[in-house]
Amino acid sequence: MKVLKPYIFLFIAMILFISCKENKKKSSQNEVKKNISSKEVITKDRNIAIINGLREIKKVIENSDNKGLSNFFVFPSNRYYYVNPKQAIKIFKDSMITKEYFIKNSYVPNIDSDPSLDNLLGKLDLDLLKSNDVVEKSFEIENDECSYFYKIEVNDKKVKITYKSMPNPKYENDEYSCEPESDIIYMKMDGDRLLFDQDKIEMSYEPAAG
Repeated sequence: MKVLKPYIFLFIAMILFISCKENKKKSSQNEVKKNISSKEVITKDRNIAIINGLREIKKVIENSDNKGLSNFFVFPSNRYYYVNPKQAIKIFKDSMITKEYFIKNSYVPNIDSDPSLDNLLGKLDLDLLKSNDVVEKSFEIENDECSYFYKIEVNDKKVKITYKSMPNPKYENDEYSCEPESDIIYMKMDGDRLLFDQDKIEMSYEPAAG
């Protein structure tokens, strides 16, 4: 019996070693699951804030609400939408316009036609962004010489909105043809606010000298 004792101790030691290893493995797996779950919650919360911002823009456009749209920019700025830049330069020599000027002089068109930002926000199911970072839709309209493509992509805190029209061979003929259009709008989360990414707004004029 004395001869067997070392083997018994060795056997017990091996069991304890395997048990510790399994516990460590389970602990590591639980930690990974916890991190993934935490990341999913953060992503979902972020995307919900983005969805709310996009819905607010939809409402702003539908109401042609200059003041509402101004909340999606940081002022003073030389990067903006819906203001005649040449008119602005006459007043602001450095091309930096104020929020008050934007509200008074901008025009937010409610364009109920494709492709357009307001139609995109109405035709895409924004709730899909709660569980996805991409939502898109391709469609055609009967007797319309164009077909259309709408897409929203979320990458961390950045949002890319694409809307475009393309020729639809099914309806094109000698009299009617599709004029392709393509627009991309970039947005970003700043805290809990969704803003236009003004660094990526392209202006069609040279800043005034002096």
